[in-house]
Amino acid sequence: MENAQERVPIFYGWWVVIAATTVLSAQGVMFYGFGILFPSILEEFNWSRALTSSIFSVQISTNSVFILLMGYLIDRYSPRLLIGLGALFLGVGLIFSTFTREIWHLYLFFGIIVGMGTSSMYVPPVTVVTRWFEKKRGLALGIAVTGIGIGGFLGSPSLNWLIQSFGWRMALPILGILSGILVFLAAMALIGHPEEKGLQPYGAEASQGVHGRESSLILKNQTLTSEKSANLDWTVWQVLKTRSFFILFVMFFLAEVSLVGVMAHLFTYATENGVPKHVVSWAYGVIGVTSVVGKVGIGALSDRIGRKAAFLLSFALKGTAFIFLLPAPNIFFLYLFAAILGFSYGGWTPLFPAILSDFFGLGVMGKIFSILTINFLLGGTCGPILAGWTFDRIGSYPIAFMIFSAICYLAAIFSLLLKAPKQDSAGVPHF
Repeated sequence: MENAQERVPIFYGWWVVIAATTVLSAQGVMFYGFGILFPSILEEFNWSRALTSSIFSVQISTNSVFILLMGYLIDRYSPRLLIGLGALFLGVGLIFSTFTREIWHLYLFFGIIVGMGTSSMYVPPVTVVTRWFEKKRGLALGIAVTGIGIGGFLGSPSLNWLIQSFGWRMALPILGILSGILVFLAAMALIGHPEEKGLQPYGAEASQGVHGRESSLILKNQTLTSEKSANLDWTVWQVLKTRSFFILFVMFFLAEVSLVGVMAHLFTYATENGVPKHVVSWAYGVIGVTSVVGKVGIGALSDRIGRKAAFLLSFALKGTAFIFLLPAPNIFFLYLFAAILGFSYGGWTPLFPAILSDFFGLGVMGKIFSILTINFLLGGTCGPILAGWTFDRIGSYPIAFMIFSAICYLAAIFSLLLKAPKQDSAGVPHF
């Protein structure tokens, strides 16, 4: 009996991490899935590769526009409401994509409606996880964003199997129903703030097991006081004027151009060079599972060696990965590329929200993170179209992959310029 009383329950923030991981897995399914879908659309409609790639660009662009809105909504509304509505849009968009006859149908359903749905499946869960952790924030974010890799690991081979078994028109509604239900259920566990359960963020000085309305109010006041003393009173405009945010913005753009570009075309590139479709679909799975290792490993490592060093490591590895795509792809080089790309891209994914909270605090975290992720639109639009346009002009992909490699090394150089900004007593940011 005494042992039962002394038993410490699992901190609820870790359940939030699990729920956020599940929500982000749907983001991963859609991110990895277009590359699997791409050849089927090409075969049926015979559109150019640049035009067909633009379908994914429309989805990424729509996702980015609404992610910007999510940064403001998550500071005002429950994540359960936002993500629940996103699950509905995701399911509806995929179901109606099956009726496609013209490209604008896919622009509308697969691009705009699905993009609106998945926009709630990145900033809201990541922001909520950030609120729940003061210590081990890098680890918690690293675990949460593994959901994207898990979605790719499980979703890519599954979607390929569905397409090969039933055709892409039947595969998309099945995917929409299953993913919509899963995301909705996970969203119900996402409590927006630890104070709502009478708790403090993990690692805060006061007891994390305080319950009751009175104690909750005390903890909330303590948290607000500590936030002020920790220089958490940045405004959005102050953040935008810092050199640090500009550098992070450029880095995110470069990261997205190279990542989204190769993800849209890798499946087609490999299968056209003789690699079997099921083998390539599992290469996407390798990217997914190694990204999980990168997110947890480099996310936790960044708590020890610093975010700058972790960024440098991630982008240097990512630039190196593209070198293995330059020879005609075989299974060995394809999987080697996939493993390095997954680990490196997994590494930088949790670093952006972590370094934003390190530099600017939690007060405007949702807003500035959503502004940063507008590069889903900018980079995500440019990457697939750039690779498709290059193929349409030259007849091959290696030139595009060389460009992507150079872009990654450039991002690594930019990471060396990162420096924590400071404010004076008047709240003026120092560059």
